[in-house]
Amino acid sequence: LAVVQKALGRRMPSRANAAAPARRFALAGKGSLSSGADADLVLVDLGHEAVLTPEELCSRHAVSPFVGRRLRGRVTRTIVRGSTAYVKGDMVTPPGGRLLRPLPARSTEARS
Repeated sequence: LAVVQKALGRRMPSRANAAAPARRFALAGKGSLSSGADADLVLVDLGHEAVLTPEELCSRHAVSPFVGRRLRGRVTRTIVRGSTAYVKGDMVTPPGGRLLRPLPARSTEARS
């Protein structure tokens, strides 16, 4: 666990998986934990190691190249727009979501 934290740092995963895509695709309210943002979070137990079984898959597809492999880390909770959606293997809210559209691009004239 210490090696993983040292190699990645504490902030790099959130930058790579949240801040950078939100900035790249101009998604308002995404990519940060700040006032007015959506508050989408995934909490992960980095100390957990186990072999993945088909029963643990939370997708409509029962096949995965990761089934049978020993994996490190386990999602313990997912929070979507401030409300818990998943806790330790159980979906606690019905599936939902919304289409995210990028902000309109600024014209080249406005940048000059």
